[in-house]
Amino acid sequence: MACSISVVSSEFSESDWGIAQEEAGFTATTSVTVTERAEKAEGKDSKGCVVAVIYYNKTSEVVVEGIGENAQAAGSQMTLTTSVDNGTVYVEESTVTYTNDDWVKTSVKGIAYENIN
Repeated sequence: MACSISVVSSEFSESDWGIAQEEAGFTATTSVTVTERAEKAEGKDSKGCVVAVIYYNKTSEVVVEGIGENAQAAGSQMTLTTSVDNGTVYVEESTVTYTNDDWVKTSVKGIAYENIN
């Protein structure tokens, strides 16, 4: 259950605060980071000036962190409630951290490729 919040600003709304829904099977998601990337090729004229640019092989890297053990197998499909424009997200790595003075924490990193759904 999410905590109640009150936004006192005309610049922001409740949708700008926190994580709207739990992600990737976590019951306590602490952070979600989405990084969009693309490869780039530049076309240059005879003077070396860039006159054209093309972006291709777009990917989205998604890192979800949370409290509790939530290890996920590399290569498995990551289930997200947040939309990622570049296709299905596949788990690349999953790390579970145990310490003697904090909660068990899990970090799951996945990649989505634009042409793989």
